[in-house]
Amino acid sequence: MIPVRKDKTMKVAFFGCWKHAGHHIYDPHGVTMDSFGPFIPESLDGVLLRKGHRIPGQVDVTCFKDHTVIAFIDNTVDRRPGGNGAFIVEGYGLTKKECWAEATKLYPQIVERLKAVTRQGD
Repeated sequence: MIPVRKDKTMKVAFFGCWKHAGHHIYDPHGVTMDSFGPFIPESLDGVLLRKGHRIPGQVDVTCFKDHTVIAFIDNTVDRRPGGNGAFIVEGYGLTKKECWAEATKLYPQIVERLKAVTRQGD
């Protein structure tokens, strides 16, 4: 069963750059977190993009310990090589579409800037 909060949204965290260079895990208000579920920043930084899949626009899905993660290249804030981001959603086996929908509810400003660089409908 997917955990749902009282406001009918799943718990979601964003990993990446918020307003400046530096990868962190953020809550929907832009506050950094040391971890989210089983993840710490070091466990997310570029690791969840499949090898050879550093293709602009590509979105990879990984499931791990009751969480679904969508990972992608993200150079919208930090232009250096290796820029990446991810949304971590509580719930195992979710689709990309479900993850994007939940991320859009809680991180509309992040999702909006990513629309130009990710294939969200795939």
